[in-house]
Parts: sequence; C-alpha cells; structure tokens
Amino acid sequence: MMLSLFSLLGALGATAAAQISYKKYSMEHGRRSLCLTIVLFGIAPPLTYLAVKGFGVGTVYMSTAITYVLVALAGWRMFGEKPTHRRIVGMGFVLVGILVYGIGL
Repeated sequence: MMLSLFSLLGALGATAAAQISYKKYSMEHGRRSLCLTIVLFGIAPPLTYLAVKGFGVGTVYMSTAITYVLVALAGWRMFGEKPTHRRIVGMGFVLVGILVYGIGL
C-alpha cells in the first residue's frame, strides 16, 4: 500500500513538474528545461502503473486532477501569473470533486 501511495504521489508530482518545466522551456527555450521535461514525463507512466495496481484506475485517474491545481499555483508563484477569480473557483471545484470522489458521496 505504501508503494502505491508513493507511486501515486510521485506520478502526480512528476506530471506537474514536467508541465511547469515545459512552460519554462517555452518561455526561455533552454535545453535544460526541455530535457527535464522529457525525463519527468518519462518517469510518470511507470509510477502511474504502480499506483493503478494498488488503487485502481478510477482513483488514480481522479487524483490526476490535482495536477491542474498544482500547476496553476506554481504558475502564480514561479511565473507571476495572476490568479483570476474564475481560476480560483475552478481550483476549488477540482478539490471538492476529488474529495467527493474520495469519500464516496
């Protein structure tokens, strides 16, 4: 169970970090960011596979929605993107949806 949890957290973290790294690459065109993006996107599928083995595809698939929130928060923090009211409300809906699914309501 712990391996599945760490795999899920790793897959979510790698996916979010890859998206952030790709955004950095698109802004600066640095090869380092592109290489990091490729490596991170390459790490995510095996970790996702291990997570699916432990939690099932429905839970893992629903959990991936958190990457939208992580990337939006990182964009705000790292790139100075202003969070709009609509984006904040959307992130709230994503978080509530994950919680509702996780609780099983």
